[in-house]
Amino acid sequence: MLLFTAFMVLALRAEAEPLEIDITHTSIDNLLQMDVTTVSKTSESFWGTAGSIYVLTAEKIRRSGATSVPEALRVVPGVQAFRIDANKWAVTVRGFNGRTANKLLVLVDGRAIYDLLFAGVLWETKAVLLEDVERIEVIRGPGGTLWGANAVNGVINIITKNAKDTQGGLVVAGGGTLEREFGSLRYGAKVGENSYLRAYGRYADRASGHLPDREPDDDSKMGRAGFRLDSLLSLDDAFTLQGDYVKGTHGSFDRRVTPDQRSRYSNLLAKWKRTIEPGEELSLTTYFDHTDLQNPVLDEDRNTVFSELQYLFHPLSTHRVVAGLTYIHSKDELTTETPIAIEPKRRTDDIVAIFAEDRIELLKEKVFFSIGAKAEHNDYTGYEVQPSTRLSWLIDSKNSVWGAVSRAVRVPSRLEDDLNVDGPNGPVLNNESDLQAERVYSYEIGYRTIPMESFFIDLATFYSAYDQLLNLENRQFGNKLNGRTFGAEASLSWQAYEDWQLELGLTHLELDLSLDSDSLDNSEVRVARNEGLDPSNQASLQSLLKLGDDWEVDTILRYVDSLRALNVGSYFTLNLRVGYAVNEALSISVIGQDLLDSYHYEHRDNQATQIQRGVFAKVLYTF
Repeated sequence: MLLFTAFMVLALRAEAEPLEIDITHTSIDNLLQMDVTTVSKTSESFWGTAGSIYVLTAEKIRRSGATSVPEALRVVPGVQAFRIDANKWAVTVRGFNGRTANKLLVLVDGRAIYDLLFAGVLWETKAVLLEDVERIEVIRGPGGTLWGANAVNGVINIITKNAKDTQGGLVVAGGGTLEREFGSLRYGAKVGENSYLRAYGRYADRASGHLPDREPDDDSKMGRAGFRLDSLLSLDDAFTLQGDYVKGTHGSFDRRVTPDQRSRYSNLLAKWKRTIEPGEELSLTTYFDHTDLQNPVLDEDRNTVFSELQYLFHPLSTHRVVAGLTYIHSKDELTTETPIAIEPKRRTDDIVAIFAEDRIELLKEKVFFSIGAKAEHNDYTGYEVQPSTRLSWLIDSKNSVWGAVSRAVRVPSRLEDDLNVDGPNGPVLNNESDLQAERVYSYEIGYRTIPMESFFIDLATFYSAYDQLLNLENRQFGNKLNGRTFGAEASLSWQAYEDWQLELGLTHLELDLSLDSDSLDNSEVRVARNEGLDPSNQASLQSLLKLGDDWEVDTILRYVDSLRALNVGSYFTLNLRVGYAVNEALSISVIGQDLLDSYHYEHRDNQATQIQRGVFAKVLYTF
């Protein structure tokens, strides 16, 4: 509340003394004119999007000083992004957070990095070269109608730059107290008349966290290499081919108890798009993804093939329809050590889906109504249908409202369906039950406004009802848990001066869980614990200030409410970045992270460590 009051006082003062700012050159105006793709799987205006969306631009990511995607996500309202230890993260949208938050779908250029074994994203194994990121689109709320199962609470789509926009060379190097050393090398070149290629490599070494009684072993090392080719095959045909190889070692709080996790990932994605005529497109996306993950008691070897054919067309002048077919084939082989057992050791899963969404212009350039659904079949719960309706009203050039009603599901993971655990006195988990899909019915309303020049407000509120949530029923997984969440998110951006932008993000979340009357799970303590895994309130204030042509001073002040179930108290954090452009090719920056405390917990389980204050320097050179 203190942050909000201070921000509004500054804004009202500006209203009393108007500033002469050309809004056409501000980042706010760039955002309002930006096209986004994640909500409707096709390009549409941010201003008219009927969904709760936040866009992290390349400039915001650079000036945040972040070294990973979860770090950059900390300023997004509605997102919970906490370090568990020095290399592991708990990231979700609108609640139900944890090491593998299972209600969030994460994509890189449309390629899902959601792990089908663990039901979530192992962020420490999915590093992205941030200098290649064009933007990150964060959808808060269900996205199952177009993206399928597991997009229950949100979708994060990391969109990288076209190879044409990354020509020439780039060298990044740095190091410090926690980010011990890191370096990247990228080079882009034109190949042929209408083709562009880039290739890159990156290495990072991060130090361990902190424990009161000793130094933990949660340091990490990761290397990554990849390429992207973008080609115009003709005036109507565009083709993209890209791939990555990632290898990393990630420690835990104590190597004597838990050996290092080792991971190797590789992927190859191809996308072809034909423009038949303006407003009519046919595209085919296919990718291969290989996972080789060695955990202390569980190794995963998985191959996944994904193919999707999508067609965008206008059957009538007031209708825009996007429709498609999706096929996913995933084959794994698992190796476990006592007391964990998974049967069968090898499994092949197939998902087949069809989707369609029609966006109808009810009132010319003013009112738009969307209705759509995705029907898919999976090998765990059979057929699932995920419908949604959306309405947006562009009242005028400074005000717009939207609303949405959606149904989404999360299907059981391989681990949840086939896991068994033995104990000294018999089975701890004897998983023989037939699990059902978790379901959510979500209702959202949002409002965007420009109340005065250079000031933008984006508000969203929601209510979601969950049923058939996973719980433990007498040493078996069951679906006897239900939940309700409601909350609100606000993003307020103010271009105080031409070279100074302030942005305030606010989040409020309430979660209420209950068990079915016939549940065998009588642990109200466990239910209460699940309710306390997310903070009720979060706030962030980001300041981006340019001093002349050469200097940048950027700060991020954050407040996070307590996590009652994890015994983590509320805290403030402050990050500071000072950047200096030596010339057009060379820039130097110094970044301080978590400057208000020597160390603190952000998340807490039996292997969590404390997050320390850190400082590092970064040099960027282009040629």
